[in-house]
Amino acid sequence: MRKNMEEEIRAQLEANMAMIGSNATTWEERLKQAQDEDIGDDKHSDRKTEEHHFVNLNEDPMLSNVIYHFIKPGKSTVGRQDRDGKSRPDICLSGLSILCEHAILTLNDGAVELKPAENGAKIKINGQPVTGTQTLVNKDRVLFGSNHLYVYINPKRDDSPDDLPKDITYEFAQKEIAQAKGFATGSTAGLTKEQQIVQEQVLEILPMVSEVNAISEELEKYRSFEVVLLSAAARGNTTAGSRAEDVTRVMVKMKNLLNSNTWLWERGKFMNRRYIMQEMYQRWLDGENVSKTQQADDPFWEPTEDVLIGTTNMYLRFLCFPMDFDYQAPVKDYKGQDEGIINLYITPCTAAGKDIQDLDLIASESPDPEEAVEELRGKPFNFKIDILSAKVDKARFSKGLKVKYKIFHEKDETETKMIKGTLNPEFKHSKVVKIASVTQEWVDFFLSGHVTFELYGLQQESSNDAKLAKMSTKELRQLEQLQKTSQIQRRETTFSLNTGAADNDSKLKSEFVLLERKYERLVQKERRLQLLCEEWKSKSDAEKHFKPFHTAVHNLVAAGAATISDEHRRTSVVLTQIIAGQKALKDRQIGDSTTVLQANKQGNNGSAAKGSSPNASGSKACTLM
Repeated sequence: MRKNMEEEIRAQLEANMAMIGSNATTWEERLKQAQDEDIGDDKHSDRKTEEHHFVNLNEDPMLSNVIYHFIKPGKSTVGRQDRDGKSRPDICLSGLSILCEHAILTLNDGAVELKPAENGAKIKINGQPVTGTQTLVNKDRVLFGSNHLYVYINPKRDDSPDDLPKDITYEFAQKEIAQAKGFATGSTAGLTKEQQIVQEQVLEILPMVSEVNAISEELEKYRSFEVVLLSAAARGNTTAGSRAEDVTRVMVKMKNLLNSNTWLWERGKFMNRRYIMQEMYQRWLDGENVSKTQQADDPFWEPTEDVLIGTTNMYLRFLCFPMDFDYQAPVKDYKGQDEGIINLYITPCTAAGKDIQDLDLIASESPDPEEAVEELRGKPFNFKIDILSAKVDKARFSKGLKVKYKIFHEKDETETKMIKGTLNPEFKHSKVVKIASVTQEWVDFFLSGHVTFELYGLQQESSNDAKLAKMSTKELRQLEQLQKTSQIQRRETTFSLNTGAADNDSKLKSEFVLLERKYERLVQKERRLQLLCEEWKSKSDAEKHFKPFHTAVHNLVAAGAATISDEHRRTSVVLTQIIAGQKALKDRQIGDSTTVLQANKQGNNGSAAKGSSPNASGSKACTLM
């Protein structure tokens, strides 16, 4: 037994010595490799000042400016090495959207020209797609495929624009790409902290969206992805001032290229799906047939759901007076483009939902909403929302349409019934909002809040278009991009202080219509006043009693005071005072006439009885007159 133990110990010692020797060899190899790399860096240092080259950009600053591709004189190729290794380009790249023959570089007379080697080769220079031959300028930012980002350096000639920074960073290049896609990513000086966060999220997520689009093309998933910014108003935030709710959200829209169904993903959901897509793509590279993946395990599959066509906001300041409001509200999508209209009618009503016909009876006497709404504080108040109809432009939404909305204090949304088979649905929807007592929250809501009406379209898992099914995912995405370019559409997805431009338009339109309603009511009052004057003018002298006339005018002017300006209010008061003064003067004249008649009668009687002089009586009568 002792002998066996000695042999085991000896074997263990020999194994340890072998491991130590192996580690020493490995260390020596690593040291030599590092020394060789230093020598290589020195060689690169010499070449960087003499030769045209590309240098890489990476999200991690430590990994930027570490890869150099030098451009040889004459013709060079950029692309991916094929699997059998027979064809190797001069500048070898790998990864998504890199073709075996991707780009051709030509260096002649100190200038480098770049052109796509094949149709569909993805190349961007300074954020703009390249379709033909283009001469490179020092510090040009070149994107090959989805994620190979480089800066072109011409050490012999600095012909770069003066406004470029001295050192080009990954962030600068990504902002440039984002701007080319319609996102304004200029200076952050005028942005709030929340807007800066949104900007950072967009710059972070854009390369990821490009990546999953490339995976979709490689795996023929017929899906397209794009970044979407949803404002608080577009999400149905009904109250202003909540910083957490007012922030614009970064989302990703997925579109089925075969039937145009769309889905909106939150940023977190997209990130999770992206990891699964990367895993699926790696399995595909390893030779697995991922086309047989079950729907539940497919990150590109999503069950159909109603799609948000667009939204419109209804501001409720008119309820401060209160007044009814009939509005043909424009529906806009997240880009700020018109998608249709919703016909709305909102009016004060009884608890049973009956319209209050004579709004003058409940109208406030103040033209200022903040003053007018105070008259409602602490009192019960009811108003009714009628969604009459809608009209949508795009034929693909004819499968079904409905409207959703929510008042600020409600937890659940109210929705109309789904109307199918038409682009002009008649909803005939009505809802009474009952307020037991108008609190400060309701006051704030009437003054600055709004109701967001969301128009949804029905989506179904319909059969795919046979013509489109014959095309590849890459071809369909290119076709989609051409259609967007032909429409010359400019997204309302900016980081400037005007991100709520469409919402401001809606607010201004509401204010304008409110002023129109006030003006219409003023015109009606004026017309009634004219008719009243004409009516009394046509009366006989015996019927012209000023007290009833004064009462009628006073009631009419007071009822209209809520809808007129201070200037008109003062005019109305003056008019009322004039009428009252005329009445007093008339009463006095009638009284004076009676006194004169009585005096004349007494004077005549006195003359007959006492023989008084008629001149004395006449002088007295003239004095009274």
